[in-house]
Amino acid sequence: MKVTTFTRIKALLSGALGALLALQPNWFFVWFAMPLDAAGEVVARLLGLLVLGISFSLWRVSSPTDLSAKDCRIYALTDAIAAGVLSMAVQQGVMNTLGLVVVAIYLSSSLGFIYSRKQLI
Repeated sequence: MKVTTFTRIKALLSGALGALLALQPNWFFVWFAMPLDAAGEVVARLLGLLVLGISFSLWRVSSPTDLSAKDCRIYALTDAIAAGVLSMAVQQGVMNTLGLVVVAIYLSSSLGFIYSRKQLI
């Protein structure tokens, strides 16, 4: 898979998640049995806007030279950390087992950035 193909897929998935979180975070978190109060909704909306910003930056990658190996390392590390945090949330019962799907998506994304980094070196 080419770097640009991976970043486009990641941008589309991140964009959909970011838009959903920014517009209606309760729809997302109810799937994982995580009801939100007013403060949680505000934080989830802010998270959605941040994820949306990341998706825009990934969408702008039109050639392998637009993405540095350093950026790939940062994206891979943050996605791996997110997978770890979500995995702990499932293990502690904060999220239901559907959260493992999100863990798998973040791990796949992390591995995709590691693979992209190897192509850029």
